[in-house]
Amino acid sequence: MRELDAFDAVAHERRVIRTQKSSRVVYPVLLLAHEEGGATFDLVSCRNRRDARQAAEALAKVCKLAVVDRTDGEERRREHDQLDVSLREQRRRSGARHDPGEPPAGMRSTIAVHGDELEIAMPGFGWQPLLVVFMVLGTAPFWMTLLFASTVAGDAPAAFRGAMLAMGALPTLAVEAVMLHLVLRRHTLRASNRELRVQQHGLRRREVVMPADEIEELTLPDADRNRAMASLLGGGPPITVASDRELVAFGESLPRDEARYVADVLLGALSAG
Repeated sequence: MRELDAFDAVAHERRVIRTQKSSRVVYPVLLLAHEEGGATFDLVSCRNRRDARQAAEALAKVCKLAVVDRTDGEERRREHDQLDVSLREQRRRSGARHDPGEPPAGMRSTIAVHGDELEIAMPGFGWQPLLVVFMVLGTAPFWMTLLFASTVAGDAPAAFRGAMLAMGALPTLAVEAVMLHLVLRRHTLRASNRELRVQQHGLRRREVVMPADEIEELTLPDADRNRAMASLLGGGPPITVASDRELVAFGESLPRDEARYVADVLLGALSAG
């Protein structure tokens, strides 16, 4: 193993591990050497992006190293003295005025102000023709198995035919669940200089509450190689908000210019004061 002073950053990224029968996504944390394209050393592998970010930042604080986020294919670097700086403090230090500009034409999102709180409602992909086609094609394993069970295996024992139908139904249900998740998922955000509340509606409901003074990152990458489906459906990379304890992503159904405007408006609300 190389000496620690050969490295100047702790990185976390997304990897897909493929085998002959399956694939899985992992989020490794690794050390990066000084020179560009230099050596790396894997430290630990996490199950999700939030855990990988937390592990990378914890190690960087101990070793006084920078943190590099390579999760979405780009590199975002935060130096050691920037790791615990909130969005509000970052804005204060920069001294720059925050102006999101004019909203793009044809916005699908709605933005409303209630007192000192901003409410942003972002729709999902909805029943797009391409998603409907995917859902229909996703039922193919079940219908093929049903046809086989009722013809070729028509004289087989009922238990055997039932097992075959179950084998055809399971992948069908998995595909349909993913498609329905994309169709129905939408988000409602309530943001102020006190907190951010993100509510996910749809097939799976979830709510995340983050104190504004703990939020350190609000990012929207130029591209995300991990979101091919979103690009096909007219969306793009999600807006990601992260603190030391939470990480939440939303807005991948929005066109790029609208997502950028929503991110800028949200940044202004969270960093005000």
